[in-house]
Amino acid sequence: MPVETWDARFFTPDQARVIGELLATVWPKPNVTAADRAENLLALGRNYHGPDAQSPRSYVFMEDGMLLAHAAVIPRVITTSAGAITMGGLARVCSDPQARGRGLGELIARAALGAVDAGDFPWALFQTSECGRSTKS
Repeated sequence: MPVETWDARFFTPDQARVIGELLATVWPKPNVTAADRAENLLALGRNYHGPDAQSPRSYVFMEDGMLLAHAAVIPRVITTSAGAITMGGLARVCSDPQARGRGLGELIARAALGAVDAGDFPWALFQTSECGRSTKS
C-alpha cells in the first residue's frame, strides 16, 4: 500500500484540511475544531526554518480520495551532555475509525519512522506533545 509524504512547508490548504478533519475525528477536543487543527498544521510549515531533511512532514495513506491514515514527524531538539540533537518526533499517528483493522496504523508509523532509517534524524521520539504550552493539534 503506497504511503505519500507531504512536506509541511508546502501543505496546500486542502491537505491541511483533510489532516485536520481526521485528527478532529480521532481526537475530538471541545474547543478545537478541524479548521483550528488545519491552521496549526499550516503554521508548523510556515514557521520551520531548519535543514530540508528535518522539515516537519506528514505521512498519509489515501484511498479513493479519502485520507485514511496519518502520522507526522516533527523536529524536536533535545539537550544532551554531547550538545543539542534534533530528533524526529513521531506524532499524530491515527487512522480513520471506519478503516481500523486493516493495519494502516502500523503501515503509517513504519513509514514515518523511515525518516530515521534514511538518516534524516538520529532517533525518533513518540508522544511528542510539547509540555507547558497549549497546542491546538
